[in-house]
Amino acid sequence: MLQTAGEEMRNLRVGVAGPLIVGGTPLSASSIIPDILSSLYREQPAMACSVIEGSDDDLLAGLLTHRIDVVISTISGHGSSGREREDIANEPLFGAGVAALVRAGHSLAGERELSLTEHREALWVMPPEGSTFTTLVEALFTTAGLAFPERIIRAAPFGVLKEIVRRTDGITILSHQIVRSELEDGSLVALPLRQQPAKRIFGLRTLKQHPMSALARRFIEIAREKAVDYDHA
Repeated sequence: MLQTAGEEMRNLRVGVAGPLIVGGTPLSASSIIPDILSSLYREQPAMACSVIEGSDDDLLAGLLTHRIDVVISTISGHGSSGREREDIANEPLFGAGVAALVRAGHSLAGERELSLTEHREALWVMPPEGSTFTTLVEALFTTAGLAFPERIIRAAPFGVLKEIVRRTDGITILSHQIVRSELEDGSLVALPLRQQPAKRIFGLRTLKQHPMSALARRFIEIAREKAVDYDHA
């Protein structure tokens, strides 16, 4: 904390705002956080900022030890942690549903929905074992009474995973926010899942009794403004 304060004083002397340290899960770090920072940079081009990607638990620990100023992560639904802590403020931003994704031109691309039961034997492309999102996807198969697919490519980070789906006939399951640009350019096609899990809610997480810099406050304001564009029912 003292180190951060000292760095902030040094930055002020040379006309640089910050440092701002933002934490996010893979979904928020690959979608809304870059969008927020692009707007913040246009307003404050002389700023020092770091983005830390991690699990909900790791980000919460960073927040509690003052290594992270603000976190955007799951605040309800699968993967959320520390929701009831009295020292943590949780502010909802957007809901994240999931869909099956295939490449443009895939034989399934024109389907209205995808059933796990009918396509369990297909090639699936998934995040590594043990990740929060993989646990969510595994729960979908379990709820449907199915064993997890055996024809599978596991890949990380999400950029690698998406590229494999684009170059193969593999199917993946991801949140809409992670594939926003691919859906917009038409390289990937989203198919609603017949077996749909409950929507996860992502939000801002901050320490209640902790002074916040002007840069962090502006980051939060922009996050609220942009959140409506990321909500997916």
